[in-house]
Amino acid sequence: MTTMENHNPNAETGSASWPQIDAAVQRIKAIDQEGVLPGEETPEGRIERFLRLFEGVKPLLTAIASLVIIPRGWRTAVSTFIKAVQAVADDLANLADDFKAGKDLSS
Repeated sequence: MTTMENHNPNAETGSASWPQIDAAVQRIKAIDQEGVLPGEETPEGRIERFLRLFEGVKPLLTAIASLVIIPRGWRTAVSTFIKAVQAVADDLANLADDFKAGKDLSS
């Protein structure tokens, strides 16, 4: 008899399933194949690319952070990293929503 027969680790941790992780990795491959020539990418473009890559790797990082075989300190570090990058992504999204070209010139 086991007490874990109906245990679903994804339900507690919010981690993604294997198909969700694999789909996210496939999106990363697509982003990687877009190709940008050196000197063509702007800082804003690099930030956007980073955030798109983060969204792709986030399910994998979340799954890693939930593996009990990984030392607790390492899992905490990965979880903290995920939260920090997500906070920056949210802040950047809010800044983009607040920005209006020329709004300071209207006075």
